[in-house]
Amino acid sequence: MSVKIFSWNLNGIRAAARNGFFHWLETQSPDVLLLQEVRCANADLNPDWLAPFGYRSLWCPAEKKGYSGVGIYTRLPVTENEIYRGVGQQSFDSEGRIVAFSHQKILFVSAYFPNSQREGVRLPYKIDFCDQLLDWLNGFRSRGYEVIIGGDFNIAHTPLDLANPKQNEKNAGYLPEERQWMSKFIESGFIDSFRMFEKVGEMLVGDLLLHNWDRFCLKGLWDSEEGNPGNVLATSDFQLISIDHEIDCRRGVVLLTGVTGVMG
Repeated sequence: MSVKIFSWNLNGIRAAARNGFFHWLETQSPDVLLLQEVRCANADLNPDWLAPFGYRSLWCPAEKKGYSGVGIYTRLPVTENEIYRGVGQQSFDSEGRIVAFSHQKILFVSAYFPNSQREGVRLPYKIDFCDQLLDWLNGFRSRGYEVIIGGDFNIAHTPLDLANPKQNEKNAGYLPEERQWMSKFIESGFIDSFRMFEKVGEMLVGDLLLHNWDRFCLKGLWDSEEGNPGNVLATSDFQLISIDHEIDCRRGVVLLTGVTGVMG
């Protein structure tokens, strides 16, 4: 059995719903869909969004309304004690940045990393979050779990991930501390499913078909309201797989087109 996994920064589920997101979900029919920037409290979710097309939905909103929030749609069987919201630290979990579930010793994680913001004012908070998350994931790995984590890391890891890397070396998302942490994360035993092939398409990793739509679309990394150029092409979205066990990797190239409105 193959499992098709997608990851997408919605930039608001209500706006995405108005622009055809659920038609896209029905058409593409992933087995697991990791969502970031849901921007909707649980009480405000439309009842029709909770279990569409045979999915189960998992949500972890931010305490602040209209901010952050992550979710997962899955068709894989999951019990309540296999669902995880947050990493166990209130200062991070209150911002709705992690939701996960486990299935057959695989942990599926949807992650929305903090933005370090202009002049790095939130950089210490972001690095603390990154370190806490890595420790949390390693706890699962030490118990024999594989980890698949997808989402918006708000980090452009290498010059390959930016249109103009030299001009952005002092900008949020490409600060040395962020890039160093991303290197540490990968070196701890993860592979970047996109850079394995460096081609637009879907990655078949063993029985897991991985697709990160944001990344292939090269979304704008920085928000103009933060004082950074909004037209810089960058990719800060990743799907990373732990490599504690042997994984058979091969590529199937499929480019999805015709999706509009979901990027906000």
